[in-house]
Amino acid sequence: MDETKHRSDPTHGYQNQTFEEQYAGAFVAERKVEADESIEHECDTGHSEREPNPMEMLQKCWTFIKDPTHSGAVIAILTLTIAVSNACYDVVAYFQLSTMGDALKLERPWVGPMGRTSKEIQGPLDPQTHERTIMLTGAEWYFQNGGRIPAVRTRVHIVIKPGPPVPHTVDISRDDLPKDDVCERGELEDKWGTFTVLPNIKYSYGAFFTENVQPFANQIDINKAALWLVGCVDYSDSTGKWYRTNVLEYWDANPTARNFAQWQTGNDAR
Repeated sequence: MDETKHRSDPTHGYQNQTFEEQYAGAFVAERKVEADESIEHECDTGHSEREPNPMEMLQKCWTFIKDPTHSGAVIAILTLTIAVSNACYDVVAYFQLSTMGDALKLERPWVGPMGRTSKEIQGPLDPQTHERTIMLTGAEWYFQNGGRIPAVRTRVHIVIKPGPPVPHTVDISRDDLPKDDVCERGELEDKWGTFTVLPNIKYSYGAFFTENVQPFANQIDINKAALWLVGCVDYSDSTGKWYRTNVLEYWDANPTARNFAQWQTGNDAR
């Protein structure tokens, strides 16, 4: 009687279930448990496939090395490692020496040209053109030490001499162009100067004709002959090693220029 009473009371919360309803509820619960177990199993599988930590890797490597059957492979690996290390060392050493060489080059003196000015005097009037001629008497050649240390025992010998016409191409041998006989004998003697050229200071040297020829600067025909400024500058560093800068310039008779200009070759330095 009490059970029937409770069943008819909707506020009691007890619900009558048939056998199928009870069985279906049990089946769903079992499937839920199986799903939970499968998820937990998958998590265990992922955990077992994790990557080894560094200590585990070192331990495996040490075990591989201690194995006597792997001695040949270990020796081969070590030999290859040493060879690669030596190759890397050689490459680094090469670049270090190259950098040191470039730095040492910057520490030496470098004497080079800085320009020139022709020395001229006015001559008599030309009876045909009624223009005053300009006589060339020499040139002032300017130079500077572009290095970082002074150039000591600096000796200069530069002259102006007549020579062949200015070539129309640079494909001409240096032997076919004028040279300074004094510079061709070797290192200049101290009688040509023993002064010191400091870095980044402009100096000058007066160049004159080797022969008793003083042409009119405004009447030089470069198609028949030309004037050449040739010579050299010898200098040393503090260790006594000597260097040389060669000079080869031609007279540019263009009215707008009328001065010496560097030829494309013959102005090298060593």
